[in-house]
Amino acid sequence: MKLQSLQSISATRSSGILHPLLRSFLYLTAYTLTMLALSAAALLPLSEHPVAANSALSGAALAAILILTYLFRRFLDQRSLASLGLSRARALRRTARGLLIGGALISIPIAPQIAAGNMVLGKSALDTATLVWGTGIFVWLAFSAMSEEVVSRGYLLQNLSAGSTVPLGILGSSSIFALLHLANPNVSLIAVVNIFLAGAFFCLYYLLEGTLWGPFGAHLAWNFAQGYIWGLPVSGITVFEQNSILNLEPQGPTWLTGGAFGPEGGFAVTLTLLAASALALLALYRRARASAES
Repeated sequence: MKLQSLQSISATRSSGILHPLLRSFLYLTAYTLTMLALSAAALLPLSEHPVAANSALSGAALAAILILTYLFRRFLDQRSLASLGLSRARALRRTARGLLIGGALISIPIAPQIAAGNMVLGKSALDTATLVWGTGIFVWLAFSAMSEEVVSRGYLLQNLSAGSTVPLGILGSSSIFALLHLANPNVSLIAVVNIFLAGAFFCLYYLLEGTLWGPFGAHLAWNFAQGYIWGLPVSGITVFEQNSILNLEPQGPTWLTGGAFGPEGGFAVTLTLLAASALALLALYRRARASAES
């Protein structure tokens, strides 16, 4: 049996109207206009809103993205929304596994830097206020992570791959994912490279599993652990760390720790993502080879 993800990409290539690359362009245009409309409605930058308001705004954005994606998937791709990788089968199990992978992945480059003194642990707390704050942050980040997975590893990856090749689909969707973060505070070249690499890893995760639930869980835990657990900026946004469990302060060189952008702006994360992607590629190669031999 072939990989489920490759079967879905093949079906996307042979179905629908218009070329898959044109569908990708139209989808990206519609997505950009939708997000601009929501940003105008918000009036203020996302990071300046209270957590409750941000959660509501992220929820509205996810609803808009799901409606937009459904319309494109139904009428242009002529396939179901679930075929993007949103089947409910084993969704909780796959999400939970993704949460473990994402949390571990972002902690791997952080823990050694604590031991080396590059990051210093400040005051920590775990009280009712912290737990309530964490619940709100979790909901906010869950809506945001699912939105980005539906767009980047869902519609764009499948159609870009269907219109060219899978490697080019990974390159294209991960590049767009990185470009969407260019306006974040304190962004740097290393940060953009790391966000691209994170996007590529999530693509490989999708290709391995054939669903978006694993990448969604990994994406959510990656952001949640950075901000709420470790108390560090998440892609330059600092609101998540205001009532964090731990409170790390980067003391080492910015090129290594990421500085004000957070760990994603540091070379330690670059090495981690390269290693994780290499392992995912190896697993994908073995899975594809086993599928071809069966």
